[in-house]
Amino acid sequence: MLAKRLATILALLLLAIAARADDTTVSLVAPAGGLVPTGSTQIQMESEDVQITPRRISIHYVFRNPGDQDETTTIAFRFPDLDGMAVCASSYRLPRRNEVNFMGFNLLSGGNPIPTKMDVQAFHEGQDVTARLAGVGLAPIVLPEPLNAGLTKIAPEELQRLEQEGLIEEHEFKTPLMATRKRRGWCGQWLMRVQFSWTQTIAAHQAIELTQVYSPVAGGGSFTPTSDGSIYSGTYCAGNDAIDAIMTARRGAAEAKDKDDKDKGPPILFYEQAIEFTLTSAKDWNGPIGTFHLTVQMNDPKDLLMTCTYGLQRTAPFKYEVTRENYQPSNELRLMILLRSRPLGW
Repeated sequence: MLAKRLATILALLLLAIAARADDTTVSLVAPAGGLVPTGSTQIQMESEDVQITPRRISIHYVFRNPGDQDETTTIAFRFPDLDGMAVCASSYRLPRRNEVNFMGFNLLSGGNPIPTKMDVQAFHEGQDVTARLAGVGLAPIVLPEPLNAGLTKIAPEELQRLEQEGLIEEHEFKTPLMATRKRRGWCGQWLMRVQFSWTQTIAAHQAIELTQVYSPVAGGGSFTPTSDGSIYSGTYCAGNDAIDAIMTARRGAAEAKDKDDKDKGPPILFYEQAIEFTLTSAKDWNGPIGTFHLTVQMNDPKDLLMTCTYGLQRTAPFKYEVTRENYQPSNELRLMILLRSRPLGW
């Protein structure tokens, strides 16, 4: 089963590579977004201030209760689902590869941490298999290190049953697992779903401030001089300035290559960092976002930012910003950042 699923993922990746021959690596982009109530609410999102860098996302909120009664609601932040097979195939670049809190989510109020409840579930072929895994003492975690550490404590006959049910399958890893010191191990064949939640009370006619911080699961590849940048025109609305900057970098690389070893492969001009942020979850609150402010902070003034987000303008060599009043998002935020320096984790 694993071989079949890997073949499917590989076929999709090969199609992507064929469409973009300049990629040397391909990764999946997993979206995440803001805080959402788990039920109907009268609470309003008075403001949302989103700050994005290639490695960190911070969102500061002001929530207001306009009613005459105190309101208590459960608020949640859900991670993108992780496919165990894709994790084993290294299709994700996770900020914290061996932690269940793989995005490093933190929630603060006035600079102080707010305790949250973390729920982890497993889904296989549309069925919730969390209880099945718990029945053999196995946590519903697809991350290779904690998964294989747990599997070492399970009897061989139970391992065989899990394999027959298609829940796990053997896999050869590139490097030995720390849990077993062996390259041969197991992959979980389920989707891991992680959600953080907490109960929040807002007094009548009062407001509270909350800040969430996490690292994005970002995707992308390596950009070499075999493309003119037009591949970014559709999804990311690449404009003339971005295309001109890419062409300038191409010319500089070509001149440097003429002076260097011509037998070397094409140089890497940029490292892609594709980030997707879910904005439309704001509709679950009462009314539009009073004031929405977005800041995208770059590492280097030579880094390139491309996005279809209307009104996002460069306000400093490293910074882009946009502000909207009474904002009702109809689309998600998609960013493509071309980094001149190799990011950590590549």
